[in-house]
Amino acid sequence: MEKKEILKDKSDAPFTVDDYIAAAPETEKLVLERLRQIIKATAPEAEESISYRIPTYNYNGPLVHFASFKGHNSFIVVKKSLLEKFKKELVDFYTSGTTIHFTSKNPLPEELVKKLVNERMKQNKKVSKILRLIIYRREFMFSKSDLEKMRAEKDIKGIIKALDPGEDKHIREQAAYILGDLKIKEAAEPLISVLTDDYWPIRKAAALSLGALGDKQAVEPLILLLKDDYWHVRETAALALGALGDNRAVEPIIEALKDGSLNVKCEVVDALGALGDKRASKPLMELLGEDDYLLRACTVTSLGKIGDDLALQSLLNSLEGESYLVRVNAAHALGTLGDESVLPELKKALDRSQGESQEFERAIRDAIVQINVRK
Repeated sequence: MEKKEILKDKSDAPFTVDDYIAAAPETEKLVLERLRQIIKATAPEAEESISYRIPTYNYNGPLVHFASFKGHNSFIVVKKSLLEKFKKELVDFYTSGTTIHFTSKNPLPEELVKKLVNERMKQNKKVSKILRLIIYRREFMFSKSDLEKMRAEKDIKGIIKALDPGEDKHIREQAAYILGDLKIKEAAEPLISVLTDDYWPIRKAAALSLGALGDKQAVEPLILLLKDDYWHVRETAALALGALGDNRAVEPIIEALKDGSLNVKCEVVDALGALGDKRASKPLMELLGEDDYLLRACTVTSLGKIGDDLALQSLLNSLEGESYLVRVNAAHALGTLGDESVLPELKKALDRSQGESQEFERAIRDAIVQINVRK
């Protein structure tokens, strides 16, 4: 689903929840404000803020969040177990991971919101203030050698414990990477919980590992990360969403083609190719007019993975591009698609080349062979 583009860049980030709701669609402002007031009335001691560009409430740690998307709003309750506990009362709502979808036409009942917020307050109170002081004041429990030992022994509980906020940030970052390397499925929820960490390398590590785990509950949290302040994190979020292969991410990733970072754009292009959704063909075609030849080369490869009529025509046009790398990638993509209707155009491109680029000519010949083999 496409995220409502309330914010275009860092300078547009809302300072307050009032700013956020003011930028929401007219039809959704009242239902968002109503949810806000229920949360504040239920948890008057909770701190209201904007964190990672969405309204956030903290009470002994993250309590709940909400966000506005195109076509729906999300109420994020942080703990997946909560949705399981109240699943009978949520039967009329779509849920995913830790998120409940709602709209102005199908708002969350006030009593249900109160129950959810109260339950989250109870969960957060379980860690006593004394224990929190101990956690944050103690010396770091784990060392790099401890992590490597836990990795070798596949001590899953120990590695997940190393994500604890009281640990050294570098240890936590390494733990996040290890959980992805080992493909520990039960690590999905702990990794999602650190996607909002203050230290951006931890967010990046968690995003990469969530892509490796393949757990679809990470899709919406990763979509939010496409708006992160750090391009390294946005780039990795796009990569992870491409790996997850969930079509809910198609429109938000297309929107991310507007990112000002070339590194992010290239990863976004690759992610759209991995998703293979035809909705991406036209936006990708528009990138073929960009100045950067590496971006254009990545784009033709992704168009080849989509393979619809628009993509096919773009690949044929790219055989005449100025950059030999773009032409080579276009030839490879056409060979992979295997559509015999392009054979005449491939042969024309080969005739036009006349020894100009051996690599390009080799790519065309390989493509022709690939297509003929499939006949």
